[in-house]
Order: sequence, then structure tokens, then C-alpha cells
Amino acid sequence: SPSVSSPFDFQYVEEATGNTIAWTVSDAYPSTLSIFKDGSLLFSVPWTSGDIVINVDGLSLGTYTYSIEVKDSSNNLSIDTVLVTVIDNVNPTITSPVDFSSSLGSAGNVIEWIGTDLNPSTYVITRNGSQVDSGSWLSSATISLNIDGLSLGTYDFTITLSDISGNQISDTVIVKVTSGPTFTDVPPNTYYIVGTPGNQLGWTASNSNPDKYIIYNNSVQVASGIWSNGIPITIDIDGLSIGVYNFTIYLNDTNANSATHQLNVTVSDLPVWALEAVNATYVEGSGLSYILWNTTDMFPDSYLI
Repeated sequence: SPSVSSPFDFQYVEEATGNTIAWTVSDAYPSTLSIFKDGSLLFSVPWTSGDIVINVDGLSLGTYTYSIEVKDSSNNLSIDTVLVTVIDNVNPTITSPVDFSSSLGSAGNVIEWIGTDLNPSTYVITRNGSQVDSGSWLSSATISLNIDGLSLGTYDFTITLSDISGNQISDTVIVKVTSGPTFTDVPPNTYYIVGTPGNQLGWTASNSNPDKYIIYNNSVQVASGIWSNGIPITIDIDGLSIGVYNFTIYLNDTNANSATHQLNVTVSDLPVWALEAVNATYVEGSGLSYILWNTTDMFPDSYLI
């Protein structure tokens, strides 16, 4: 019978290249050889002594049986079989969405991941360790999770992708649900005498994602900027003319939440005596006697005698 070598069974990683089976065959009177894959004939050709090499790249996951049958001119037959196993030891890949904050009660809050793998299988999503979603996934397709309706707090959303070989990959997105800015200190309605210095307004607010503020005086913008959690926002209000002014501050955070506060600032002059009382003497029992003062002011209030 012809002589046929016996290569070892082997395995390779799916999509790897350069995978071959090489048999060495010899006989004084060679005739034909046939190559089979899982019992099905791949080809049959005349042969001469030497090496017979076939390429086995491009196989899907699984185990395959390759056989060679070598005949000589007297129909003597030799057979050898090699098992080729294709494995997947590569983890899937996944995008990593950024952590973000969302406003309490807002809508349209979604986390989206995209995974890739030659043999995708299942996914599981947990929130703070408890499963909230699962299913099958497709390579390069989006996996979406709507997270509307969460209460105030911080949440850990973790997705784990698996392929059919059990290879896995995970990604975590941290979501903070916050309320809008809250004023922790505000000025009262304020009064000062025209021309006096050192008059200011100051507000302090709290929020984990502060952004911008705008201050208006009677609908005219007089200040703006970026505010910080717990740091006072101050404005100098010296130099106003006599009158009443409405100051309004608007705060925003990065989640488009807002807060507003307004107050009145009254700028007045000192009361002016229009008629000032003079020292007087009267005779006891002489009848009606009185002291008269007369003053003018834009904002009369109280008096004390």
C-alpha cells in the first residue's frame, strides 16, 4: 500500500490564516488520491510521491474531519484523517458611552451601545447590580435602554455582551439624576439712601451641575456669568437714582434646569422739612395749642415723637 504520513489534529482561531494540512505520500506505482471533508469529496487527482498540502482557512466555528485516500496502480489503498477545530477565543468589542447627568422628570434619556463580534449571542443589562434588560444582539447593531423615570440619585448601568463561545465584554455608564438649582441664600427687599456707597446684592445656590446666570434690572441685563455650587453671586448696586428697581436672577444648570429669584431695591433720599416747628410759649388755659411739622419725601413711612 502507498505510504501516507499522519499529521496531528489541530485547531485555529476563527478568521486566522495560513492554516494547512500537509501529507507526505509515496509509492512506486502511484495512481490517484482523493481528499474528503466530513465525508464529502473535495477533489480527486493523480499523484506522485511528495507532499500533498491543502488550505483549510475560512472555516466557521466547529470541528471538521479531513481525510486523504491514496491508491496505487494495483488499487492498494491508504487512508489518513486529520481533525481541524475552529475556535473563538476573542472577546466581543463594545462602544463606551460617556457618563452623564439627567434632570429629574425629563424625557428621552437613553443609553446606546454598539457591540461587534463574529458570533454574537446574548446581552444582560443591570442597574446597580439588578438585571433590568436582556436579549439577543447583532454585531454592529445598536442596543438601546430608556432610563426615563428615575428618582434622584446615582445609577450604575452595566451591559455584558456574550458570544456563542462564552467570550464576554462589559461596559458601565454612570447616570446621575439631579434636580434644578436651589437657592440657599437670597437677599431681602433692599433699601438704601441715594448716594451712599457699599450697596450689594448676593445670592448663593446649590446644584451638582451649575452653569450660567443672568441678572436683570427692570428687564435690562446687568450681569451674567458662570456660577459655582455654594459660591455667592454678587452685584454692586451703587449709583442708582431715586426710585424702585426690580432685580431678577436666573440660574441654569447643564441639564437645562433653572431657578429664579427677584426682589425690589428702593433708593430714596432723606426726608426734607417743608415746615419745621419753632420753640413756642403759651398761657395755660388759653385754648388750642399745637406743634406743627411738615415734611416731604417720595416714600413716607413712619414717625416718632
